[in-house]
Amino acid sequence: MRTSTISLLLSVTLLITASAAPASRALYLAPRGDGQAGTGTITDPFDASTPAKLWQAWLKTAFRSDGLTNHTIVFLPGTYACTNDLRLPWDAREVIISGYGARLVEVDTALEGQRHMLTTSWEGNDAVSFEGFSLDCGSAVKYGASAKVCGVWSRGKGNSVRNVTVKNLASCNRGGDSLEAFGINLVSDGGIVSGCQVSGIAGELPFATGICLNGSDSVASGNVVDLGDTSATNQTVTFGYSLYGNRLLLSGNVARNVDAGISMDGSGDGGESTWSDNVVTGNILGGNEMCVRIDNNTQGYRNWLWTGNNFHANGGRWLLLSTQNPKWAATKIAGNRFTGNAFSGTVQADNLLLSNWGEDPHTFNANSFSVPPKIQPLSNEKDLYGQGNTVQGRPANREFRGE
Repeated sequence: MRTSTISLLLSVTLLITASAAPASRALYLAPRGDGQAGTGTITDPFDASTPAKLWQAWLKTAFRSDGLTNHTIVFLPGTYACTNDLRLPWDAREVIISGYGARLVEVDTALEGQRHMLTTSWEGNDAVSFEGFSLDCGSAVKYGASAKVCGVWSRGKGNSVRNVTVKNLASCNRGGDSLEAFGINLVSDGGIVSGCQVSGIAGELPFATGICLNGSDSVASGNVVDLGDTSATNQTVTFGYSLYGNRLLLSGNVARNVDAGISMDGSGDGGESTWSDNVVTGNILGGNEMCVRIDNNTQGYRNWLWTGNNFHANGGRWLLLSTQNPKWAATKIAGNRFTGNAFSGTVQADNLLLSNWGEDPHTFNANSFSVPPKIQPLSNEKDLYGQGNTVQGRPANREFRGE
């Protein structure tokens, strides 16, 4: 690499990683153009200028004979072409994977099955942070019959994903396998996703979710999901956020141009779970079909607090809580509280706010509605309570039972 280029990369990276880890624990990669393999230092980074060289550089940095604990792996600024999962070894922990200024592009020309651009081990790694990357999952991919490309998949305790951009979530379901691509899937207790952006979908019949929290005591804050899906009548299936766990916080996020701002479907992993005591606050949640969709859970969703959100429907419904399959007829959605939210936009002709809410009371206090909400009959007269709600600035008390 030329001296001027090294000097520029050095100055940028020192600013980024000054507080990340001791220099002796930092390893560096770059898309070099000088043909040198490199030694992994900041002035002589491992060469990652082709997919094959990136894979070899990753093996040298992540799969070290002396283990990978309290290390920082730094992708220096530049574009990296990928055809492999960049996966951590099973025994890695306390690792920062930093890519400020780095763009990773999936370029597989015959992709089959699943691909995760950045990922922990399947067994999980604790205290792992992915930071600063721009990931392009699908703009250059050619697919087989069933394939998907995900951005970040992180399993473990105390993991984080910060300031990562994921573009062109890629999913192809011609094979009928319903492969769901995730921009960021945090399978972690005590984790955080913050400052991230997920945009765009690619592939045939795509099925995609922007950000998923799958665990307990985790946070998603300050993220934006815009998958560019503007119609509920096409063959795409797109969701902004998914929450699977207890004591989760979804705060200050945006979802737009998706079928549902939040979708939670318990028919897969954890279908027998009760997810409770979660807080959804200060978000802007739009949806072509519904702002929030909850279904197919045999145990239920209990004691959630929804406060200060803007639910903006785009011709669909605000809230759809349903049991789409008789198998899940025992769904319990109990003790939810909706306080200080704004329900706006264009909704279906029936203006349906709720459906299949279970048997325990729910409260709606001080919410505003752009049109009068209609509520599907509930199983008893005291299922719903409300005070101080308004429709176009007028009191809406009579729409809510118990008043």
